Amino acid sequence: MEAMNADMTQPLSLAEITEAITLFPKGKAPGHDGIPIKFFQEYVNEVAPMLLLAFTAMLAQELTLEYINKGMITLIPKLGDRSKLTNWHPITLLGSIYKILAKILARRIQEFLHLVIRPNQTSFVEGRSILDNNFLAQEALVWATKNGQDLVLLLLDLKKHLTRWNGDSSSQPCPNWVCAPLRFNGSPPFIGLHPHQLK
Repeated sequence: MEAMNADMTQPLSLAEITEAITLFPKGKAPGHDGIPIKFFQEYVNEVAPMLLLAFTAMLAQELTLEYINKGMITLIPKLGDRSKLTNWHPITLLGSIYKILAKILARRIQEFLHLVIRPNQTSFVEGRSILDNNFLAQEALVWATKNGQDLVLLLLDLKKHLTRWNGDSSSQPCPNWVCAPLRFNGSPPFIGLHPHQLK
């Protein structure tokens, strides 16, 4: 644990900053500062030493993060009627300096992620696919049917990922993102169906 802490907290290097800047894809939207990543990529040899001084001071709490730690929220249209708020997707445009520092820190912790992220988390982890959950659900259905076991599947709609439900249906109705328990006793299984499709 001490070795991991030492690796994570070692001073930033010019090589880390240069590498982080070059790894960004071209054409990323700038944040509130209006400076695109392309600027840093074009002048990496000139700006990297200045960023090293600034980041070192920030991490030592000698310089405030207030300026770079801002985001600009904007709405991106989805398909459908644009007069409906649900057809707009909010995103936060972060400044390029913030993105560079965040990428450096993220790259540092990447080699230790396997120690804190369980193998069964399939989404938002490089090299894993959320589709693995579908295969796992199908395998569970086959096993339950073959062994005559009851099985309950819970389907959470990612659209409502910030919704909370305490499980008490007397205080509030079961939200639409909770799939009703399904019992498998020889009948065809329903997989991936939204509750309104089961009515």
